[in-house]
Amino acid sequence: MKNSSTLPQSPEEQRKTVLSSGMGAIALADLGEQLVVWGHNPYCGATGNCPIWIFALSDSRLRLILKDVSASSLVIKNHSTRGFHGFFTYENMSAGDGVFLVFRWRGSEYREGRID
Repeated sequence: MKNSSTLPQSPEEQRKTVLSSGMGAIALADLGEQLVVWGHNPYCGATGNCPIWIFALSDSRLRLILKDVSASSLVIKNHSTRGFHGFFTYENMSAGDGVFLVFRWRGSEYREGRID
């Protein structure tokens, strides 16, 4: 996981980073809407890992449900916990090596977990 101290700290810097990042809808929950924000340089690593944030829309507000994860790809699992699908990320470590991490819903946010 990426240390949050490497990401913008001021609200204005955070806003600029989010607005200039790639954004799109993601189907993680059976109900509601989610938005994935994929960071960009200068916050991406040399091997292509970029920060990922996921927000859930509820009561007309966005709530951060995943933060400070660095990865080059994300794959949604078929299995869900309390209506929220788990997912894997892949983080490149070098040209031929990397790490898969699994994330599971923990009631109010996603946290790194074990593979089922």
